[in-house]
Amino acid sequence: MGVAGTSAAGTTPVAAQPADDTFVQALESLRLGPVHAADVPVGRIELTRANASGLVHRYVLIVPEDYDPARRYPVAFYLHGGVSRPDPGPGGGWWRNYDHVVGHDRIAVLPLSWNESYWWQASQVENLRGILSEVKRTYNVDENRVYAFGSSDGGTGVYFLAFRDVTPWAAFLPFIGHPAVLMSPQTGVDGQMSVDNLTNRSFFIVNGETDPLYPVRAVMPFLDAFARYGVDFVFTAKQAGHTTSWWPEEEDNIERFLAAHPRDPHPERIRWATETTARYNRVHWVVIDEIGALAGDGDRAPPASLVPIGPTGGVDVVRSGNTVTVDAYHVRSLHPADLARRLRPAEPTPRGSQRGRRVRGDGACRRGDAQEVGRDRRGSYHALRGRDRGGAAGRTLTEADRGPAPGCGVSFPARSAGCTS
Repeated sequence: MGVAGTSAAGTTPVAAQPADDTFVQALESLRLGPVHAADVPVGRIELTRANASGLVHRYVLIVPEDYDPARRYPVAFYLHGGVSRPDPGPGGGWWRNYDHVVGHDRIAVLPLSWNESYWWQASQVENLRGILSEVKRTYNVDENRVYAFGSSDGGTGVYFLAFRDVTPWAAFLPFIGHPAVLMSPQTGVDGQMSVDNLTNRSFFIVNGETDPLYPVRAVMPFLDAFARYGVDFVFTAKQAGHTTSWWPEEEDNIERFLAAHPRDPHPERIRWATETTARYNRVHWVVIDEIGALAGDGDRAPPASLVPIGPTGGVDVVRSGNTVTVDAYHVRSLHPADLARRLRPAEPTPRGSQRGRRVRGDGACRRGDAQEVGRDRRGSYHALRGRDRGGAAGRTLTEADRGPAPGCGVSFPARSAGCTS
């Protein structure tokens, strides 16, 4: 309803103008989101997409037969193993057991990795993001319930996504994989793996006790380090080899985990580290623009990395209302993704502050300490995210518990996840 007003001359009443119908419609359209067609392919569909370089990637898409465009659907990506082989051609045979992925009320994506495009390379990060964009254009997707599963090399690829490109994903489920693969330059891995980056998501991890490649005893040193740095994960040790034959036994636990872990698209706290601003420098609403030494860096601990390969910048950013608090190490400039203004940390002074943002000079990123690493009645290891910053660490595993990591004869120190052969 319009409200009567007065003209500039103060003599003639003027009725307030109604809102522009076009603007109202546009605003409502944005609120409701895109309208998706009902006449779209369902069932199993084999597709391809090309990266900007022209490299073509195959993938299989499985859409519920009763797909309803009025509903938002979760999406699960399933990354397969055995990526050192050549492109097998069409047919979708790269995923061995489709029984594990069908029958759920969600859209499944089964992309291909081969010896020209490994899961832990930038080409696959571009590919997976591109596939997700294409799926969202055609189908009604719940963007806060997009999950990454992986088996064997695919499980290792899931770890890589958590280390380098966390934003699209709600949670990670690496099965019979190993982070140690990402420590070797011979695997062609793209860049630095910072443990801090894993604190932005939750994990459901499974390995086999008798796995000849990645047994529980070899993975445990990494999980111990993850727990120390506040990574939120559930680890299940199965009496099995290098196989996912146990998958049906864990089905209910997997589904409960997915239901309990939607993505928070605007988290209040972000911990992120990167050695480059060419890529992997954005996580949610935080963008790192410039990496370089700051006064006081020498007195602070750098981000924990699996294998340091050069200067790495890290931030611990906390948003509270209109105040953004930044703990920075080796980061000269960053900005919120929705603002043009960039934040440049002041030269740090003990507990120094600036209006609207604060840079601490008494340490690098604050660490959330693990409260417990224990074994429950199911034979699963649980690492609970610590909220107490008093320095309480997780249980220290004995040498008998941890065993040697592949190619590595030392344990993880308390403040470093590095491993020197």
